[in-house]
Amino acid sequence: MTYAFLKKLSTGSGRSNKYGNRKVEYDGLWFDSGAERDRYIALLALQNTGQISCLRTQVRIPLSVNEVKVCSYVADFTYYSMGLERVVMEDYKGFRTPVFNLKARLFKAITGEDIILQDGLPATKRRLRKKKR
Repeated sequence: MTYAFLKKLSTGSGRSNKYGNRKVEYDGLWFDSGAERDRYIALLALQNTGQISCLRTQVRIPLSVNEVKVCSYVADFTYYSMGLERVVMEDYKGFRTPVFNLKARLFKAITGEDIILQDGLPATKRRLRKKKR
């Protein structure tokens, strides 16, 4: 990396990210936020204890209907869970966008599986919002 590149990273380009997060690097991998990086570190610990295996990041999954590609979903993490005995697609979201919600529903309709969010709940499960007082 050049000094100019590092300086640009540390000072920013003057334009903030749409959702206020900052890309961070860890162990040669880039993550969309510090929280996503922290989840990766936690998943590495689970892999080291044998609870999960085959941990991968940024896995692109094409979503097709009747052999026509509609879009792609990029999972933040995929791994095999020993406890669940299946492959898990996991996403770390600070903010659930309408595009993500649509892709999550399409993914479930095509595969029959849910995308798991960082809180452990399926992405297609509706969450109750707290009422403002």
